[in-house]
Amino acid sequence: MILAISFLAMDVVGQESYTAGYPNVDGVGQETATLNVSATVGGTETTMVTIPGGPTFPYTYATHQAKYVTLLHTDPQPSKENVINWSSDGNSGSISEGLYGSINLWSANSEFSSSILNLQPSTNYVIYIVTVDVSGNNVIQTEMDSNSPTLVSFTTSAPPLL
Repeated sequence: MILAISFLAMDVVGQESYTAGYPNVDGVGQETATLNVSATVGGTETTMVTIPGGPTFPYTYATHQAKYVTLLHTDPQPSKENVINWSSDGNSGSISEGLYGSINLWSANSEFSSSILNLQPSTNYVIYIVTVDVSGNNVIQTEMDSNSPTLVSFTTSAPPLL
C-alpha cells in the first residue's frame, strides 16, 4: 500500500510546487522502491570549465535537485536542513546506502526517479524530500509547515510464504 501524507506543496501564484500527484513512490517490493518527483522547477545551466593547464569545455548541470532521506516511520521527523545535509552523507553514515540521495530535476513538470534500496520486508517507511536550487535554497514549501520537509509514506511487501 502506498500512502502520500503530504505530497503537494502550496499552489500559490508565483510559488513553486510539486506537480499534482508528486512526489510519489511506486514499484514497492520487499527491499526496493522507486521515488518519483516532478515539480514546476527544473532545467539546465551550462558553464565553461577549464582544467588547469588543459582544455576548456562546457559543463551542463541541473538547476534544481530533490534531496531525500528514507527513514523508518517510527524515527523522528528530520528538519529541512537535516534532509539537505543527510542526502549527501547519510547522517555521517548512520543511514544505509541506498536510503538517501538527490534527484536532478533536468526540466520542469517532468518525472525524474531514484531507486530506494536496502529496505526491509513488511516495514513502514517515510521518505522526506526537500527541493533546492543550485545555491541550496529550499524552493518548495509544504502545505502543513514551511519548516518541514515534504514526506511520502509507504510499506514494503511481505516476503512470500513458503
